[in-house]
Amino acid sequence: MKPLVTKARFVCIGAVGMLVFLLGTQPAAAADSPDGWRKTYDLILLWINFGIFVFLMLKFLRKPLKKFISDKQSELERKISRLEDEKNEVEKKIEDILKATDESQAEFDLLKQKIIEQGEIKKRGIIEDARQKSRVMVEQTQLRVQNRIHHARKTLRDELVDAAFEVALEKLPRIMTAEDNLNLIQDYIAGAVGK
Repeated sequence: MKPLVTKARFVCIGAVGMLVFLLGTQPAAAADSPDGWRKTYDLILLWINFGIFVFLMLKFLRKPLKKFISDKQSELERKISRLEDEKNEVEKKIEDILKATDESQAEFDLLKQKIIEQGEIKKRGIIEDARQKSRVMVEQTQLRVQNRIHHARKTLRDELVDAAFEVALEKLPRIMTAEDNLNLIQDYIAGAVGK
């Protein structure tokens, strides 16, 4: 409130100073012409009226003006306080959001790490399963190959025996005599009795 009173005093002092300045320069100008006193008179009355106006304004409008200014000041202070509270709330919300973002990022990183670990475990399981299946397939293939080889050998033996038997049937009747047949029969009977 004191700055307002100080300003009013400066205004009054400034008005009086202007009046003195103008009154001091006008008499010299009034001496030059006979109508110059009217201009000086009008100017003096203008400043007197201005002084009266300033006095009345300060006298009657000082309290309402002070009240108006103090009301505006308190209203502005309330607005500033409310805006600062809102600003603090927004800053708190931003901090909470940033904290939640950091926490969710940490959770995301942890979840990502778990998923990668599970993927690695599953990958190893799939690789191991594929290795076992390939071993089984290789073993089955080896068994099939061995079975085919055994079957081929047996077929070859049978064919060789059949061929040898046919060759023997063709050549033996010409080579063997009745006496050889009798010896074979005796050997067979002796072998059967000996068992």
